[in-house]
Amino acid sequence: MNILKDNGRYFFYNALDLSKKLEAKNYVFNYDDKGVCWLEDVEDFKFPEKIYNVDEKLRGFVKVSFENNKKNLGVLLTGNKGQGKSLTAKLLCKELGLPVILINKSIEFSVDFIGFLNNIKQDYILFVDEFEKLFMNPSGNTNDGKDFHDQESFLTFMDGVLTNDTKILFLLTSNELVSEFFINRPSRIKFLQEYSELPEELFNMITNDKLVNPEFKADLEDNISLINLNIDLLISIIGDINLFDIPFSHFKDHYNYKFESYRYEISIIKDGHVEAFDKFLSLDKKIKSTHRYIAGYNVEELLKFSKDEILFTTVLTDWDDKDIETRERLRIKIVPANYQKHAF
Repeated sequence: MNILKDNGRYFFYNALDLSKKLEAKNYVFNYDDKGVCWLEDVEDFKFPEKIYNVDEKLRGFVKVSFENNKKNLGVLLTGNKGQGKSLTAKLLCKELGLPVILINKSIEFSVDFIGFLNNIKQDYILFVDEFEKLFMNPSGNTNDGKDFHDQESFLTFMDGVLTNDTKILFLLTSNELVSEFFINRPSRIKFLQEYSELPEELFNMITNDKLVNPEFKADLEDNISLINLNIDLLISIIGDINLFDIPFSHFKDHYNYKFESYRYEISIIKDGHVEAFDKFLSLDKKIKSTHRYIAGYNVEELLKFSKDEILFTTVLTDWDDKDIETRERLRIKIVPANYQKHAF
């Protein structure tokens, strides 16, 4: 028999293992209806046989920042499902080599999960996958008459005063928008990665690796949209292209995949700094750096090309005096897939 005394209370255990620190492995947070909290062992993360490593740079920044600072660090991976958020998070956990505590269910408001986790006096990772479902915004924080900790509660935890001897890496993934109080606040969330579409780099990695006939790649590019394509769906389509040995365009109408047009916001920057919205634009093909005619404008020099925005120079004609032309900038931004305003 083992007797454990804690603050004047005695607990009896027949199989008691006392440790000074948590091992570097995975644990899941749990609690009972009396509010008692504990950690349980949980299996290690499982990884696919082939990992397409597109977020290595981000993970490197997180690792260096966490290891060289004495404060808590927040990482938020947000965006569409199936585009690699959870995989990036799991790889980050593996590479940091710290204890990982997973929260995988909502926590009733009566449970002091903050007090429990603050008792852990060592560095660790707190990983919350699909954060927006487990910690809802306050307006939606009821379920079967019970109150649960929401995003405000989690902010309280992140802002809590802890010792400089230990720190936490808050690792969150979300398929939807989170509270505005997480955004533009590096003291809470230092690194934010948005997954608005499948990266072209990842598309190329997968197709080059799995597509048997490379001549079908151009056809595949023309008949899918990276906005509503995820990794599993792309691999499935490629598998059937290989099976049928025909381009995707030959059977796409019978496939459970509906093409989503690319939607862009077009603006003109005049006098080098005054920006004016022009229109929304939908296209069946993604705008590329080689395009020279976009949204009714002849474009010239490419100034910037990123996943967030494209910037060209364009020549504008004065409609009152067609002999007058000015060289301005054309800014093109992709419109998020869940944007409500109609694009045309």
